Amino acid sequence: MSAFVKTIDKNHLLTVGLEGFYGLKNPKRLAVNPELWASSLGSDFVRNSKVPAIDFASVHIYPDHWFPHLEFEDKLKYVSKWMLSHIEDGLPAISTGPVLQNYF
Repeated sequence: MSAFVKTIDKNHLLTVGLEGFYGLKNPKRLAVNPELWASSLGSDFVRNSKVPAIDFASVHIYPDHWFPHLEFEDKLKYVSKWMLSHIEDGLPAISTGPVLQNYF
């Protein structure tokens, strides 16, 4: 689909726009997902970011929804770990760090 969009519009950058969950092909990163369910949704941050027509990686993070019972400090620690892992994986995947698109 991204290649098709690029045939229509070559003037705008294109991203996948998913949360950035890690898939089963990244077993070392599964612990970064909020819960086990995240790895079973068919989303894979690294794999999706490597699609040739994708210009930059992006992530969304919703700690208030994923961890409604955690204290603010614990959510902040999680967000820090989440962002660091995606920066580390986004750079080699497509030579850019991820853009944080949505968060709460």
